[in-house]
Amino acid sequence: MSKGRWIRGTEYVNDTDLFYQTKLSQGKGYMTKELQDMLILINTNFMYRLRSRYIGRENDIQDATQTSLYYMFKNYMNFNSKKYYKALPYWTEICKRGATMGFNEINDWQKGPLTHSIHEYMI
Repeated sequence: MSKGRWIRGTEYVNDTDLFYQTKLSQGKGYMTKELQDMLILINTNFMYRLRSRYIGRENDIQDATQTSLYYMFKNYMNFNSKKYYKALPYWTEICKRGATMGFNEINDWQKGPLTHSIHEYMI
């Protein structure tokens, strides 16, 4: 990592770079490729944590991943820099809520033995 710049292929996201890319995307009116890569990396790291704690079907986790990415990509214009001075907590919360929605949609549809929320695994 050179001079604090975000490089594709790294395993973490710098909060200041994420904040900058979020504001840049809002100004341009479309999501930049760098912001897309950062959001995918946040989602991948979050789902890796979830896979290590949640023992279930892999399809459920993949569906929750896609739902989470959908909500992250959908809500990039809703970021308010006056309310949130750091972007990483905002995006991780959107990721967590999107994964919860996806996980609960699957379990409500299946009515299987897993009727609890994903938040139980994040403690």
